[in-house]
Amino acid sequence: AVTLLFVTSGCNDDDDKVGPPPSYSFSVAVSNVAQTEATVTVTPSNDQATYYYAAVKKAEFDTFESDAAYAQHILDNLKAIADKKVLPLSEYLATALVKGSAPQKITDLTAGTDYYAVALGMLTDGRFTSDLVKEAITDTTPIEAVTQVALPQVIQTL
Repeated sequence: AVTLLFVTSGCNDDDDKVGPPPSYSFSVAVSNVAQTEATVTVTPSNDQATYYYAAVKKAEFDTFESDAAYAQHILDNLKAIADKKVLPLSEYLATALVKGSAPQKITDLTAGTDYYAVALGMLTDGRFTSDLVKEAITDTTPIEAVTQVALPQVIQTL
């Protein structure tokens, strides 16, 4: 007589599924705009919410078909940076994402160029927790004009 023993392990298909990410909202305020700098304050609806923020040239942002497409572009760039640093995305995002609300001075703007301050709620696994929020950064500082005046040559005869 042959006895067959089948051993099966219980498998729950839900074990690998992750619940939906929390949903947060953010506001972005821009102040102290000068030719090459501005102060950006991102305020999350929950102080524990993690998010990414940056200043992006309006001309670059406007090449994307939607805010969601730009949000995906941000995530793709963060993944590329993590890969370059040979870090898992979650480890890199643990250092790149911010919590809470505090004014941040951005100092590498180009004078006379329009920007957006953007913020995007994100978890360290790369899932979004908000829609992308943007606020215009417009330099209203007058640019000093240099005027050239052609002066007639004066010839003196002695």
